[in-house]
Amino acid sequence: YFPATDSRYYIGTAGSKKFGRGDDITGYHFLEYAHWPSPEVVGGIEQALIDKADGLIETTANGHNFFKTDWEAAKRGENQYRAIFLPWYAEEGYTKPAKDEITGALTEEEQNIMSAFSLSADQIAWRRWKKRTMRDQNIYQQEFPETDEQAFLSSGRPVMDWIALARCRASVTRAKFRGYLMKEQGAIKFVPDDKGPLHVWRIPEK
Repeated sequence: YFPATDSRYYIGTAGSKKFGRGDDITGYHFLEYAHWPSPEVVGGIEQALIDKADGLIETTANGHNFFKTDWEAAKRGENQYRAIFLPWYAEEGYTKPAKDEITGALTEEEQNIMSAFSLSADQIAWRRWKKRTMRDQNIYQQEFPETDEQAFLSSGRPVMDWIALARCRASVTRAKFRGYLMKEQGAIKFVPDDKGPLHVWRIPEK
């Protein structure tokens, strides 16, 4: 409790389903939200927010769960959050002397990552060291991802080459039309809708 401003700072657990209910909350910070048992406690906190309250969710990914749904909605601008992804190489301290860690040639994957994300040899050396020292290398991409799509791959390997997909995504243009198809009087009609599931880049040619 801070008497000078008549304000309070609360710390609660993700397992509490009633935390925040009945309070007037001016700001909140959810830590490792994707690893909570469920998002139920969020409902009570969000309902207790006053006008112009600030909120922050800080988390690593945890597969395709409720946070993945919230994240994708934020990227589309469909909820109150702004999606901010921070790759591991944004941390300047994540480097190792390349001469100590890399004794031979870089792998093809390392060369591609270096090129796609403009990484230094010392950053690649840190990446190689971190993977080597992790107990479970299958979750490396989840804990230290290069892209947000990669972060949600909780284990195993994707069917598609994610590096190539990242390059393709960077060069994708906006769709000319977006909407959905509707049947009207026996004919199929395109209905424009900014949130529709159908994206059209090029009109079909007969």
